[in-house]
Parts: sequence; C-alpha cells; structure tokens
Amino acid sequence: MALEPNNPNLFQRLGHFFAKAFYGKNMKDHQKTIDSLHKEESKEKWDSFADKAKDSSFVKAVKNDPRSDDKLKMHTERLHEMHKAKPLAQIQGTKGKTYTVSKIGNGDYSCTCNDWRYKGSVNPGYKCKHIREYIVRSKR
Repeated sequence: MALEPNNPNLFQRLGHFFAKAFYGKNMKDHQKTIDSLHKEESKEKWDSFADKAKDSSFVKAVKNDPRSDDKLKMHTERLHEMHKAKPLAQIQGTKGKTYTVSKIGNGDYSCTCNDWRYKGSVNPGYKCKHIREYIVRSKR
C-alpha cells in the first residue's frame, strides 16, 4: 500500500494505533468530533468544536488530521489561544450579552462573540465591535 498523505483511511488506521500514547485518552472523542465536522456542518457542531478547542490535545488532533486545511488549523489554534488568554475586559453587547475580550499570543485581540470566533479566528488583525469598543475605552 502506498502512503498517501490525503488518505483519511490511512490516518485512521495508523493514527488510532498511536493515538492514546500521543494525544491522551480523549483521542477517540476528538477524532469523532473532527469526523462529524468533515461529514456535515451545523452551528451546534461548530459551537461544540469551539469548546473542545480549550483542550491542547484536541488542537493537536486537528493539526494532524490530513483533512484539516491551513484555515481550520489556524481557527483551532486561535480559539485555543482565546480560551487560555488572560481576559482584558468584559464588554456588554447590544442585546445584553457579555463578551470577554483578551489578547492572544501574537498581540492580536480575541473575543468570545460569534463574529470574532468565525471571522477573526481566521483573519489575523480582525477586530469585532467589542474589541473596537475595548480599544476606545482603554485609550480614555
């Protein structure tokens, strides 16, 4: 059998063999989440994905899955950074919900709102309205 990097069956056959030692005991759950996203997309699955990005072993699993493109890898990594970053401020949105603004590794800001989670996490330098409000407030 030829080794083909884009063959998900190859990853599944070899990947699960080493999964527990390399990624920890949650690898099967991580792989199920990744598999379900590649089969069909839904808001609920992406919300679950964002929560799982707190776990560094999940980030490793996404990065090493041959179906993950650079954009998905960046999305996962920046969500992980958002979760572990020290909060700078709580900003109340227009509908009363409170969002957390943080500064992530490369000096960019992150926000827990959906706008940043879906746009900013894959566009370095992107600033949602909550980040822009925080910047204005911090300059006063």
